[in-house]
Amino acid sequence: MMIIPINPNALQALQHRVCTESNAKARDRCRCLLLVIGGLTAPQIAERIDRSRSFVQSWCYASRDHALDGLEPKALSDRPHWLT
Repeated sequence: MMIIPINPNALQALQHRVCTESNAKARDRCRCLLLVIGGLTAPQIAERIDRSRSFVQSWCYASRDHALDGLEPKALSDRPHWLT
C-alpha cells in the first residue's frame, strides 16, 4: 500500500493534526496515513496504533481517493433512535 501526498503541505498538515487533534479516532486516522507515507505495511501500522488492519486500509484508501477530506468521518443522520 503506497500513498504519496498530493500536496507538499499535506505532510506538514497531517503532522500538525496528529499533535493537535483531541478526538482519538481522528488522531489515529492521521497517524495511520503518516505511517503509510513512511513506508510501513497495513499489518505493521495496525499493530503500532492498536487498530485492525481493515481500519488502516479503509482510511488509507479514503485519503487516497479524497485527500485529507477523506479522513473526516461521515455525518450522522438526524434520524431518531429506536431505543430510548
